[in-house]
Amino acid sequence: MAGRGSSDWFGKLERWKDVLEDDKGQIILLVGIVILSIVFSSIFKDD
Repeated sequence: MAGRGSSDWFGKLERWKDVLEDDKGQIILLVGIVILSIVFSSIFKDD
């Protein structure tokens, strides 16, 4: 089970590598990081 999960992660990483070679992919990643940081900061503020 663990081996299957790790291989799935490697597949996702390979897909992300293909996406990151594209400029749009980098923009999407940046936007995702910004959204995640905002969500995390709001969660910590509620605590």
